[in-house]
Amino acid sequence: WDAMVDFSTQYKQIASGSANGNVLLPASLTTNFRDKVGRALVLSRVHWLFSFYSERDPSDASKLIPFLSASPVLTVWNPYNVALRVEVVGNQLIRSRLFDPLPYKFKFSVGGAALTTDFQTITTIANSYNGTLWFAVNDNNKIWKPGESRIYSMQNVSDNRIGIMNPGYRTNTGYRWQIGSTGFDPGDSFTVELEEFAQAAFKLLINSPHLRTNHTTSIDPSVLGNYWLQDLSVTNTLQTLGSVENNTEPFFTAIMQLRNVLERSTDSLGYAQAKPIIGFASNSDLEGAGLTNPEAYPLDWRFFTPSNLFDTESLPQTGTANSSYIGTSFRADEGLSRLVVAELPTRPLRSMGELQHFDINYNNPRPPYIANPISNSLASHLISPETVSVNAPVAVSARVALDHSYISNHL
Repeated sequence: WDAMVDFSTQYKQIASGSANGNVLLPASLTTNFRDKVGRALVLSRVHWLFSFYSERDPSDASKLIPFLSASPVLTVWNPYNVALRVEVVGNQLIRSRLFDPLPYKFKFSVGGAALTTDFQTITTIANSYNGTLWFAVNDNNKIWKPGESRIYSMQNVSDNRIGIMNPGYRTNTGYRWQIGSTGFDPGDSFTVELEEFAQAAFKLLINSPHLRTNHTTSIDPSVLGNYWLQDLSVTNTLQTLGSVENNTEPFFTAIMQLRNVLERSTDSLGYAQAKPIIGFASNSDLEGAGLTNPEAYPLDWRFFTPSNLFDTESLPQTGTANSSYIGTSFRADEGLSRLVVAELPTRPLRSMGELQHFDINYNNPRPPYIANPISNSLASHLISPETVSVNAPVAVSARVALDHSYISNHL
């Protein structure tokens, strides 16, 4: 109830406005998201580019040393109908860590010779501390216009576990790790095998109040085959050590993004059924065994295996002024550079219907994540018609996967 009052009086926190209707509010830095409304940016996409790369062997100039390049490209988004002013210390917008950020493990070979004897996670290859990669996102533009999106990529090459990201999309940068101890002939080609690693499906922690998103959810491995690529092997004969000398060429693209209606691994109703604004998602208690309905989750995975440098279908795309694309696609011809999906009151509420944008289930970490549950009769397919909660091995009073639409409208 306190949060509803705070929502209803958001207009009292307006920092500035203009005659043409532009409204600016400060981003919310409160950690009390139960009783307060959070006004925070949303990380809408992590676009991973995995590439081969090689450098001359310092002990034999006729040979090349193989490397793995992993380049994350981020899309950050203001989903609100008002501009947000994000005050940061210095220029650092986000500081985050990625726990085994890919639901696949790798095994590499070059010229038929195995470089690794077993499948390894990205963080194992990186030999990172505590199984995590860190990145910091810098941006000195503090004003985020309504619905605005921005794209960020690593500024330089990092050979450890820490990456610095700045606005814009760059190629030939990212994390880069040596995956062979000896040199190979320039004509040798790569082979990489991928093995499913479901435990790492949706694990993302954001260490910043400006972007309040924490996901620690795992998917049930038994349902992976219905949605994602099976274990696979990628051999691109056109990609040799010589062709990627001092230059990256992607062999695998993995995109974790907010669910949309054009690019998806599972059928869903998009934002309506899996809302993009969620403070915390987890299945770490008894009720939260691995997800068996990933279509109910706000994030989705898409995977591509580009065959050469000119296969650009799965690469990030950027618009004017370092904008990204959201809503319907990450591609310029189908995506939106701006999109508003949430409203904050800019004047006193005049009816109960205007409470539909009050995010009553913001703090609930379990699906279903129905958007605008108040004044909305959209029912989740996860909940049987005769009940108001997802069946679980606990008492009804202790269940937290609820039909917020029915319950809030009944109240």
